[in-house]
Amino acid sequence: AAGIVELITREADADNVRVGGIQFVDRNSTAAEKRVAFIGSNLSGSTANNRGGNIDFWTKTDNGSLIEAMRITNEQRVGIGTTTPGARLHVLDAATTAVAVLGEVTSSTGLTIGVRGKTASRDGYGVVGYNSSTTAPTTFPQSSGVFGQTDAPNSIGVWGLANNNSTNQSIGVWGET
Repeated sequence: AAGIVELITREADADNVRVGGIQFVDRNSTAAEKRVAFIGSNLSGSTANNRGGNIDFWTKTDNGSLIEAMRITNEQRVGIGTTTPGARLHVLDAATTAVAVLGEVTSSTGLTIGVRGKTASRDGYGVVGYNSSTTAPTTFPQSSGVFGQTDAPNSIGVWGLANNNSTNQSIGVWGET
């Protein structure tokens, strides 16, 4: 049989009580904070003596301090850069110049897709791009909901296809200003 490592809290049952953690420590560090990473788990929920749990991942920035980098909640939501993910995967980057999610395929052959979205709902969207800025961009097309670019000959930056044989409205690519 495989071995199991158990981390058990001695604290009273309550929401957000630390159950346990694994620390990664640099014993040669001269800083007050010698931990360089930490994985922890907290109780999470309102059902006394049967609460759910979160797992959080902390990393130390160079010459900095530990910050929570990622959390998996008791609702099976993953937050990167946020402790309160609002979706199955919630990526938050507060940097002034940033790409929150990057899909990249380095293969130069075959059908490749960097980011793909799919929905089974007739009222749903597979992938949505949205720019919430209320000021004009300094250069075009710096501010876009969805942007497509290609540098290859005979290729398409943004492409849409509507396969609908009924009288209902079908739109391959739609834009609004």
